Amino acid sequence: MPAIEDLRSAPLARMLYQDFCLHDALACRTPALPRIVTLIEEMIRLRREAKGRNEQRVQFPHRILADPGDHVSWPSAQFDLQTLYPRHPVFGRTDVTAMQAELEAALGTVERLNAQVDVLTRRLHQIPGYSLAARIKNMLKS
Repeated sequence: MPAIEDLRSAPLARMLYQDFCLHDALACRTPALPRIVTLIEEMIRLRREAKGRNEQRVQFPHRILADPGDHVSWPSAQFDLQTLYPRHPVFGRTDVTAMQAELEAALGTVERLNAQVDVLTRRLHQIPGYSLAARIKNMLKS
């Protein structure tokens, strides 16, 4: 039975997804005690403030813990694209310095191309009748 076999030897992609869900839901990359202490202290502070305003009910904010960024768990230590996709050549690359240099070169190229697009767009809009033709084309599309 395929379902039983999947339970006995689960596919790597499923295990990585389950690991992500677990860490995302439980924020278990950091100790829970400091978070729970902060949560309780904030709840007490909000109750005292409400009591000081003679309010019967406390209006808790949607998020009491201020910075969820510290608790985001992605990617987990087990998340390895090379293991997940062993035949994909990009994920086999591990030379960070070379990839950083390539990224910098690519970003520079994108910046230069954007500048060229701006120049060409300005030139295009200077062609007599272009704006009128563009408006007519847009009206015909509608």
